[in-house]
Amino acid sequence: MIEGNVAAHSPSALREIPLTALEAGAGLRKRPVLPGLRKRPVLPGLHRALHGVLTQPRSQKRRAGFTIVELLALIAILAFVIALVIPAPKNHGYLDRVYNDGLGTKQDYVLFVPHGYRGEKPYPLIFFMHGAGDAYRVAEVGLGQAIRPAAPEKAKRRAHLWQTILKKEKDFPFFVVFPRIQSLWDKDSADAQHGLQVLDRVEKDYVIDKRRIYLTGISNGGTAVWYHAAKQPQRWAAIVPVAGKGLPDLAPQIKHIPCWCFHGAADGVAPVADTRRMIAALRKAGGEPKYTELNINAHNAWDDAYSLPALYEWLREQKLP
Repeated sequence: MIEGNVAAHSPSALREIPLTALEAGAGLRKRPVLPGLRKRPVLPGLHRALHGVLTQPRSQKRRAGFTIVELLALIAILAFVIALVIPAPKNHGYLDRVYNDGLGTKQDYVLFVPHGYRGEKPYPLIFFMHGAGDAYRVAEVGLGQAIRPAAPEKAKRRAHLWQTILKKEKDFPFFVVFPRIQSLWDKDSADAQHGLQVLDRVEKDYVIDKRRIYLTGISNGGTAVWYHAAKQPQRWAAIVPVAGKGLPDLAPQIKHIPCWCFHGAADGVAPVADTRRMIAALRKAGGEPKYTELNINAHNAWDDAYSLPALYEWLREQKLP
């Protein structure tokens, strides 16, 4: 790296250094160097380029404009500066995206790309349906919170706690699609259809294991899991409804889909009795759903559900034939 202002040095300010015997024998001119240059510059390539421009003999320069050496040196300097100023595009972790269907409809979503993804092997994917009113923080509640817990300031100030949080995200082995829909996931709403179109787009853009695509949701999104599982029963390798309302009439259509359902025992928003009836209907139809009823006095069953390592181990075991 060059210290000081190079442009401030005039040719008369250059000092000369002795030539080696080999250079003297070849009739080479003595090589001037700039005062203040480090003996071993940090960026030798940049140093050589500048040195070449400043010390090139006049006989090799054109009367007007830049010489080739000067032009190449300027290009090298410009490329170096751009690389410092403009960060490389982010390809992993949480990515904010917009899907355009080409007909004027745009759908915002967040995509989580596993940090180990290189496009060489197919990865499993989880499609997450958020609850009512959660669109603005879709990747910060439920499954998103489990992947990367919201770090309080004290965790950021304590390096080992912050590194633990980041490691959890870096080790998460699933793609996750978080559509941001402004209404509800109920049945065939336009917003719900646009959200599902995002999944089609991601499957085209990335190497996704189509035999391991999972559907999950919380609250209103948890209710929608039952409906959309019945709508496309051959698409989902497993479903994980959390704190939604059961739809027992759909049980015969989805009895074959591996299911792990979660609900709080004292949920005051979505009565647990609805989920109990749904699980009973699935079992009556011949299904074998897993059901975890949490001993909590709240609607929020998702923090406990998505924090279970066993859930992700179970998901990875489920795949379409």
